[in-house]
Amino acid sequence: MMKRLIILGLAFVLVLALASTGLAYKKLDSDTVEVRAIVHPYAEIRGLNDPNNPILHYEGYAAEEHTWRDYFYVVANTNIAMQLNQKDFTHKNGDTFYTRGKIQRAAYNGDDRGDTIIRTDSVMPVASSWGYVQGQEGKWYLLDVKGKLGEVYSQAAGDYKAEFTVTVFIW
Repeated sequence: MMKRLIILGLAFVLVLALASTGLAYKKLDSDTVEVRAIVHPYAEIRGLNDPNNPILHYEGYAAEEHTWRDYFYVVANTNIAMQLNQKDFTHKNGDTFYTRGKIQRAAYNGDDRGDTIIRTDSVMPVASSWGYVQGQEGKWYLLDVKGKLGEVYSQAAGDYKAEFTVTVFIW
């Protein structure tokens, strides 16, 4: 009985083998196409334009200064450099007072020491980094803004506004 089952099993396997070769296809032709892609350099600044930024309140005495700071995040898929442009604190009548901006590496991440990489002021309102500030990664930075009044009569009482524009670019 066992011998019969073995022979029957072998016969079944042989029938399946013969049937499968009959179902095989005959290859007539084939070709391969290569699809290529280009990922262009890209960088993005996140979190800098906060609509809830505080207003700096000055009492008005000579040489009074205040500082405002905010963190922002930059992501990039390539090596990037950075530029900072500033417009001084300006009143609607045209009065201005000393304005300084700087971008520092965010020290709290552990990989940076908080070094200043760009600094602008009323004398030099545009500055760029010397070389690349980051590569293919995401990094935190700190924008530090300072305003310092001149003599009491040097600036009118009222509202002032300063602008800082951060630009990331490739060489």
